[in-house]
Amino acid sequence: MAASVAHKFVERVDSNEDWHVLVEKTTGSLIVVDAHASWTGPCYALDRVLTSLFYEMGQEYDVKFLQAPSDRVAALADLKGTSRPTFLLFRNGVEVERVEGAIAPKLLHAIRRLAVKKGSAAGRLKADVTSALSYS
Repeated sequence: MAASVAHKFVERVDSNEDWHVLVEKTTGSLIVVDAHASWTGPCYALDRVLTSLFYEMGQEYDVKFLQAPSDRVAALADLKGTSRPTFLLFRNGVEVERVEGAIAPKLLHAIRRLAVKKGSAAGRLKADVTSALSYS
């Protein structure tokens, strides 16, 4: 199963099985995936930004952060061989947004817009609507 990385709130996806459990089978949560090639590693340029965001949102919002090497996860095959940072946002196993490049304001805006409060009926509705309207 996935091992934790530098930050305790970031989980690492190392296999298709990890991807299936942590992304495809997770419901309700906003999943933020830092997809990268194994040879480049994750996007450390936004480490502080994402750490601050995690602590800002605290336990109130249902957001999970993952790092996944595109050359080890079949679902990320379209990103294989690229060195550009790519952040994929998923809800209920469906990609709802993609941010290419280490563009902090764009990524923060997407996460804040798509994040839902834990346990709220409005949050569950937002999650369902977002998944239904997602671009594919």
